[in-house]
Amino acid sequence: MMFSKNFRHVFVMPFILISLVFGSCITNSEERIPEFRLETGISFGMCVGYCKRAIQIEGKTATIIVESWRPKDYPTQKQTFTLTDAEYDSLLTLLDVTDMSGLEEVIGCPDCADGGAEWLAIEKDGKENRSKFNYGADIPDISSIMNFLRPIRQRAEEMILPVQ
Repeated sequence: MMFSKNFRHVFVMPFILISLVFGSCITNSEERIPEFRLETGISFGMCVGYCKRAIQIEGKTATIIVESWRPKDYPTQKQTFTLTDAEYDSLLTLLDVTDMSGLEEVIGCPDCADGGAEWLAIEKDGKENRSKFNYGADIPDISSIMNFLRPIRQRAEEMILPVQ
């Protein structure tokens, strides 16, 4: 009997350990979500109410943040939502073709004479590029991604702000 127990431990235990080690190496069949962080927003200096609005996107998760210059009267509001698969796929495509490396950090005169300011920041592959520009400006290097993001930001704002 003793030989039989030792035999089991000698051959069965290593088999179990090997199964656990290699079993843990099996990855989920779902595609890995690329790592990026994106933020775009608008602000108006001479404004009452929610004058600063930004959307932050990481993977498929987006968060809308609306703020005021007078937070006691208008407390900061946030809401998180998920991009649709189509939005996410389009965003990945746009991120691949968007190159902000040649853009200045400030373009034009954002928020001068209360024309408003808008910005885009993209962090990808350990690098961050950020540019601030006149509200609604058409900046050729980022026009495609901004034309895609503006309606998403608007839709997100409508989730938490009353329609004006």
